[in-house]
Amino acid sequence: DTCRVIECLVQYGNERHRTGVFDELKGNLVELSKSKYARFMIKKLLLYCNDEQKKLVIQSFIGNVTKLIKHSVWIFFAHIRIIIIN
Repeated sequence: DTCRVIECLVQYGNERHRTGVFDELKGNLVELSKSKYARFMIKKLLLYCNDEQKKLVIQSFIGNVTKLIKHSVWIFFAHIRIIIIN
């Protein structure tokens, strides 16, 4: 359950922790989003990271939408879109 540990670090950690996690994961966000558990970590990043990091997360999915539509996680991203809008 490494993903849960990282989720807690993002949720309860300080800005330095969040930035460290984001910097390590930012190149793999699309692949992580296809994982059964890692996609919840991306949700935590979108909820707790700063605006610049959120923008980078969203930009990483541009150009990959068609791949993700074919994947079962698309419903999950529709939920994330609702979180971002609110």
